[in-house]
Amino acid sequence: MVINLQVLKDEIRNSIIDSAQEIFLESGFEKTSMKAIADRVGISKGNLYNYFKSKEEIFCYITSPARNLLDKAIDHFMDTNYLITDTFSDELANAVKTLLKERQGMLLILTCAEGTGSENIIDAVINTIAEKILSKIILKQEYAIISQVIAQNLVSGIIQIFLKCPSDDEVINNVRLMAKYHIEGCKTLL
Repeated sequence: MVINLQVLKDEIRNSIIDSAQEIFLESGFEKTSMKAIADRVGISKGNLYNYFKSKEEIFCYITSPARNLLDKAIDHFMDTNYLITDTFSDELANAVKTLLKERQGMLLILTCAEGTGSENIIDAVINTIAEKILSKIILKQEYAIISQVIAQNLVSGIIQIFLKCPSDDEVINNVRLMAKYHIEGCKTLL
């Protein structure tokens, strides 16, 4: 019986990715070791290095589709004034619906990125939104701190909804509600 070596290699690679994702979610990036991944897959650590040079490379491989979707969503919102319009809840819900296509990657970015190149992404998103609120919506420098708080509240709310709602529909419905709350709060500052 001849076994196709490429199929076997692909199966091992997929097993590495699946196992690493599980361990990252269980233990976080910093507490995950290449040995733990290799042990879970049932291969030697040396063999693991034939597939990936580091756990950072594995993490990036797993999260890059989610990271790309997140970057596109941020760019979309930064190019518009959706943050206080009545369409904001629909726009935000659609963006989150897109992010849910890569839910596992998003969970890794949101909860397990400490020690990776993605560890500061949440702070970067908050700062970008705060700058947008201040420069395009509120337009009053004395509100610099409150724009940071509003951005923090918005991003933290989305993260909590993403983490705590088990179904995609629940995530979308709760994001819509939070967006409506956000819109009304921002309007009072105008």
